Amino acid sequence: MMSSMTLIVGLVVLLTMTIQDTYGCSCMPSHPQEQFCRSNFVIKAKVLSHRWIYETKEPTHEPATTWQQVPTTPVPDITTAEVMDIDNEIPMQRFRKALPPLPSLEEAMKGRPQPMMQAWRVKVIKVYKGLDYMKEKEYVELFTPPIDSLCGVELLEMDEHYVFTGNSRDERLNINACGWTQTYKTLTSKQRHGLKKGYSTGCGECRIQTCFGKCVALPNADICTWMPFMKPDCEALYSKCIRSKKGGCGWHRNKLLKECQGEDEDETEQ
Repeated sequence: MMSSMTLIVGLVVLLTMTIQDTYGCSCMPSHPQEQFCRSNFVIKAKVLSHRWIYETKEPTHEPATTWQQVPTTPVPDITTAEVMDIDNEIPMQRFRKALPPLPSLEEAMKGRPQPMMQAWRVKVIKVYKGLDYMKEKEYVELFTPPIDSLCGVELLEMDEHYVFTGNSRDERLNINACGWTQTYKTLTSKQRHGLKKGYSTGCGECRIQTCFGKCVALPNADICTWMPFMKPDCEALYSKCIRSKKGGCGWHRNKLLKECQGEDEDETEQ
């Protein structure tokens, strides 16, 4: 019965991935430690601005707020006396009505060439990995595909701090939707510790094996079995895969992990 259920779950997952591949970007689940280990750089950075990159000899760059800017339109004449008269609300109401509604993104981009890429300008706050590519307090651009269906990273908030993982190619720092892009304030304490020094201890030592059904952990193996579709995803939120004192690899046991999994607190940590 269990093997049949495992097969069904696996087929559903594969079918879902196939459908997503047909219509857009799809990514295999990745534990934060995997993201850390396979990336050229891992940083905490503040998002400052955004630009589109077009396919020309000298690319034309436009800010992300282009479609949010109010088009220039005639505004009714308002005398200085009317503006300064705080008891008279009519002039300000007239001024508000003179401003047209903000156009949608689709309307703003209509008739324009399709951008070939977009770039987010950030200030690097902390470099957890990749000091060969950037320094702390440095301003850099992170390049990504132009739309989310091509795995582009979109809808980042200005002045917000994020964790970014990515890779360098042709002297460009690249990120995509299959990497780890998350607001720093939403990280758990264990994820922040993992970024500082925890995840690196498992790189090259242990491998995380994704399971779509029942996982069987082999004793003294160099893998940690992980079921990312279980909610909550306790291992991603509160643990790291490291080599234990017994020689094999396993999930680091801690109070937060055991509470998440509903286990007794008196279990011995690895």
